[in-house]
Parts: sequence; C-alpha cells; structure tokens
Amino acid sequence: MIDQSKVMRSPVRRLKPTPIVEAGSVDGYGAIFNAGLACVEGRFHLFARGVRAGYRRNPGSGARFLNYVSDVLVFASADGHEYEFQQVLAAADPDDVFSIEDPRVQRVRSDGSDHVVMTYTHLPDPESGRPWRVGVHRLVYVDGRFELNRNSGRVIGPEGEPDKDAVVFNLGDGRVGLIHRLHPNMQLALFDSLDELYAAGREYWDEGRSSLPREA
Repeated sequence: MIDQSKVMRSPVRRLKPTPIVEAGSVDGYGAIFNAGLACVEGRFHLFARGVRAGYRRNPGSGARFLNYVSDVLVFASADGHEYEFQQVLAAADPDDVFSIEDPRVQRVRSDGSDHVVMTYTHLPDPESGRPWRVGVHRLVYVDGRFELNRNSGRVIGPEGEPDKDAVVFNLGDGRVGLIHRLHPNMQLALFDSLDELYAAGREYWDEGRSSLPREA
C-alpha cells in the first residue's frame, strides 16, 4: 500500500484568469466548453463542444434552452497556452443526429494496434421522444490535424435507454473498458477488443443492466 504522506504533491495553479477558449470566439458559436486535450508531434489539440449561435431560454416547460445544437470543435496550439480555432470536427446533421455533445478523446490499443477514439453524447431530435445515446468514432491524424474515420461511426449501448458520459480505456490485461452512465447509474462494461464493443448487441447489454443495483 502506498504511504500517501510520502507522495510528492505538486501545487496546482491556474494558467490565466480567463477561459483558455472564450465563449463566442468562433463565428457562428456561443458557449464553448467540455474541452479535452491530445498532444501529437509536439502540437496540442483541444476538443470542445461548441453550441451554435441562436439558442435561447425556453419560457415554457420542457428543455431549458430552445434550438440548442452542439458540434465538436478543435483548436490547436504550439505551446498549450494560446489556442487558435482549427476546424469543426463533427457537425450535427438533422438526418442523423440533432446535437453532438461532450466529446471525449482517448488512446486505446486493440488487436495489436493503437487507436484514437472519440466518444460523445448522441442526441436525437427532442421531438422524437428517443433518449440520448453514446456515440463513438475513430479518429485519424493527417497533415497536422485529426479527422473522422467516416466508416467508424456507431451508436452503442442498450437501445431505448438514456446513456451518456462514456470513456473508453485499456485495462492492465489489455482488454477494453467502457465506463458510461446508464441513467442514473454508472456501469463498467468489458470487451476483448474495440470491434467487440462496437458489435455488442441486446443480449450483452441486457445482461450488463441486470448487474446494476435496482432503485428502491
């Protein structure tokens, strides 16, 4: 067991009093938040959720905001302090996904290869009555920037269940783990590979849900 009293503790300090990326700093977007970071070849890439301009508070019941649509934006930096807008990595599409929220980018090793995986919250049209789900895409790095592997997009997890906040990672034995929030609980799901995660069907998820504690 580690003696916590002997662990070196480094002070944490804020880099500057303002956000690294200010709201409204990209044309066509308002709020910008939920950022994650990846460093490749000495260059920093910041992944953020950008909310399209034009949303407003809902004066009635239901959702807090109306016309609240998010895309995944990427900013780049040479020093990790000052960032410039680089691109819209993934945009909501009315024919596919109403809004893309809370991107998380992780490096995962599977089947002998390294992969960069982005998970996010896949929101259908609020009028559809369908719940949010976990979306996943593999990313590729080309000419100094990340791009979507267009054939890798999936919506995973149990159908018909509110599911979000997913993180993919490797266990010490090489398996692939998925932590996600099946409302209102958290679940750890284990797979032998990313392909197995992508292919998991109703039988797998039903068995996993049965292991979660039931509400009183």
